[in-house]
Amino acid sequence: MALVLVMLITVAVAALAAGAIFLTSNAYLISKGHEREDDLRNAADAGIELGRSALNGSPSLFPDTGYVTFQNNQPVLDANGIQIPGLTRSIYFGPTGSATGQYGIFGSVVSVISDRTGAVVVRRGELSQESFARYAYYSDNEGDGICFGGGDQIFGPMHTNDNMCIYSSGVRFHSTVEVSGTISGASYGTFDQGYTQHGSVIPLPTTADLAKLATYATSGGMNFTAPSGGSSTQSRLRIEFLALDLDGDGRVTGANEGFFRVYVDTSTTAAAIGYATGSDPSSANQGLNCGDFHVRTASGVTDTTFYSANWHYNGIPNASPVYPIPGTSIGGGRYGYRTTFAQLIGAIGKNMPESSLVPLAGVTTFRTGSSLGDVAAIDSTFVGNPASIDAPWATIMIVAWD
Repeated sequence: MALVLVMLITVAVAALAAGAIFLTSNAYLISKGHEREDDLRNAADAGIELGRSALNGSPSLFPDTGYVTFQNNQPVLDANGIQIPGLTRSIYFGPTGSATGQYGIFGSVVSVISDRTGAVVVRRGELSQESFARYAYYSDNEGDGICFGGGDQIFGPMHTNDNMCIYSSGVRFHSTVEVSGTISGASYGTFDQGYTQHGSVIPLPTTADLAKLATYATSGGMNFTAPSGGSSTQSRLRIEFLALDLDGDGRVTGANEGFFRVYVDTSTTAAAIGYATGSDPSSANQGLNCGDFHVRTASGVTDTTFYSANWHYNGIPNASPVYPIPGTSIGGGRYGYRTTFAQLIGAIGKNMPESSLVPLAGVTTFRTGSSLGDVAAIDSTFVGNPASIDAPWATIMIVAWD
């Protein structure tokens, strides 16, 4: 009887030992399986970073359509450069999302890891191509004599591939600033979000990349062709960018609040053509294209008029060259000498604000013949203002309307 009991206990202990061995072995296999899964996943994630790095170093690898194979069943190496047994990796990348690029250029990097047991792990990374539109100010070359100062206010991110100069009169940058070179006079600037010197160089798009823009613009109905004529620094078409507060929240930063207007000179005679003309940055104050719009009312007529940098700096009332100069068209058409009028507006005092200027007595027209474009001379006086007699200073401006 004792022998039977001993045998039963021995069998029970053996069964317990076998069960323990089985459970331990099962846990070991599960652990090894999880480790192998982690290895495959990590190798796949590393493949995404390899693809991203390759595209950053050689953007030309990215195809316009379809996909390219960057690696095909290549051995997988660990951090020490030693091959991981049984693993192979394939990497593919190509564009995804909108084919027109209207909302940006997006791409996918797909990394596929396989092992000899047939296990496969696929990981996908999404990339977006940075746009120059992210910068409020971007330049490749700052040129000679360009410096920020005079209380300039720069809103939005800024980047230049060149050096940057700041005058002692100061400037405030409200967002990030990165320069590939150095900043001269940095102590004179206020940097709300700091600045970076010796930063990365962001190259301008290649000619081939720029050629794609016409295709994108056409698909969006935004491909405009300027009328012929003029030199390499002249154009008969101008685009004005503007933002409208459509939702009435007091801001113009909404996704659908950005617009632009296109101005085209449709004149048919050489004398009436008004070119938008470029100027060297060193003489930017002579520019006829840079400026702002003023809304004013004169002689009962309300008009929005463009005043160039040349006008602001020199006091010369040059209208935007995109529009024909008033009084220079022949005949009675728009801006014709027969239908275009001019009047002085002014106020007593030096450098008086525009809001204080009032019409002076007398309205004149434009001359013809060899004097086409000149106003016919008249006497203009301040009406009902005794202070105008022998006043040492007066601010005078001429306005014209059709």
